[in-house]
Amino acid sequence: MKIYGATILLLCVAFILSYIYLPILAEIFLFLNLFLLIIIEFSRITIGQRSYLPTKKNVPNSLQPKVSIHISICMDSPKIVCNTIRSIVNQTYENYEVIILCHHTHDPRLWSPLKSYCNSLGHKVKFIQVKTIDGNKTGALNLCRKFTHPKTEYIFTLNGDYWLKHNAIEKIVKQMQSLQVDLLQFPRDYINMGSSTIGLQAEMDHHFKCYTAPFNFSYSSIPNGNLLLIKKKTLDAVGGWPYHYINEETQLGILLLEKGYTTYQCSEKIGKGMLPFTYTSLQIQRAKWIIGNLESLKFIWKDSFFSLRKKWESSIQLTGWINLLGLPFLALFTNCALSLMHLPVSSHISTIAISSIIFHLCLQYIVLGITTKLDFFRHNLGYYIHLGYIYLGAFCWWSYLFKKPKAFKKNNHSHFQKDYSICEPLFSLLLFGCGIIISSSSLLSGIILCGIAFLLLTAYLYLKLELKKSRENTYNSLYEPDIPT
Repeated sequence: MKIYGATILLLCVAFILSYIYLPILAEIFLFLNLFLLIIIEFSRITIGQRSYLPTKKNVPNSLQPKVSIHISICMDSPKIVCNTIRSIVNQTYENYEVIILCHHTHDPRLWSPLKSYCNSLGHKVKFIQVKTIDGNKTGALNLCRKFTHPKTEYIFTLNGDYWLKHNAIEKIVKQMQSLQVDLLQFPRDYINMGSSTIGLQAEMDHHFKCYTAPFNFSYSSIPNGNLLLIKKKTLDAVGGWPYHYINEETQLGILLLEKGYTTYQCSEKIGKGMLPFTYTSLQIQRAKWIIGNLESLKFIWKDSFFSLRKKWESSIQLTGWINLLGLPFLALFTNCALSLMHLPVSSHISTIAISSIIFHLCLQYIVLGITTKLDFFRHNLGYYIHLGYIYLGAFCWWSYLFKKPKAFKKNNHSHFQKDYSICEPLFSLLLFGCGIIISSSSLLSGIILCGIAFLLLTAYLYLKLELKKSRENTYNSLYEPDIPT
């Protein structure tokens, strides 16, 4: 009985202390969160205005070093991959080879037509199939290195769903030779984007223009995704593609910078890929980028090689898809829940939380304005699409704080994918409910919160509308073209 009595007494003391001090601690954490949010957003505004024109060297046009193009595929549509290969063999550049490594694909309907097509193209195109491979895409790209021609100078990575312009290889080699860097990356563009999807395009371009290209001034831009041209000797010097990382391209860029190599982001678009058709697929893609970048950011902050300034600049580059609104949102929901239970709550918590949300929305609007050069439609529609991701940017990275991330599922470019997501609408409705509750004590705060909830809900719906238009842009033309013969 004494033990139970002591336990109950301790619980009572803990409850009283938490009742007294938790609101104070919550206010402190919210203030720190708001301070960090403002610092990051103003850093984004400052960095986003940087511009840099590198010194280029003239290189003879006749010089054609060997380029090895590596494509890792896994359960990809053979029709889509065949058109990617066709875009390569039709290049104006002649001194190249293509290595397609197919892994974890057991259905012969997916790999057999592709193998037949590759065999018909001669010695320049190699098709390699392995049942399983350690490291998935990383392992596949490292295996491609073993089959690379010994005279290769550059390695270019490409996804199986990306169509190159007819002179793309010629252009990227000239850029590499004139810039004299070790790694060169090109921005993404998508075939299912057009005049009806201005917002999606502006939001995608925003990341490149604000978080990547401004770091060209120090040749330290961190790559993300494919369309990488790298010197073969440089890739060999760092031991190839790094294993056990979600974003292997990002981690490779960090390893290169650690060893003193140079990286650069070009602004010219050299082809078009395929944007995921549904919000669910787009969510998986964006979550992969967010978690993968955080994984690499953790590596940077642990590495003693990088100076404090480099660590901060890398943090700005790698947190472009993240916002710090998770804590303010959570504080609002908790405060309103306690209010419904008629428990005393701190009005300061709601004030600080709403202020954090307003600051983020306003400062992000400025950042989008810089990258779109205040073009009315691109600026506002891109911002609207950005708001559609706000729930994802606020909460999806929290899981990484508590557990090691698992491998993400491969996005399947299927027109008939299921696209159900109740989190975003439910989140907006909860926020609207908080606005109603808060309006009883502060009418202005309640109206502002209800307005934000309405804005986020309509932004999410508009994002899904533009994705629907992107499906319509693609399905009847390039989604399922005939296999070339």
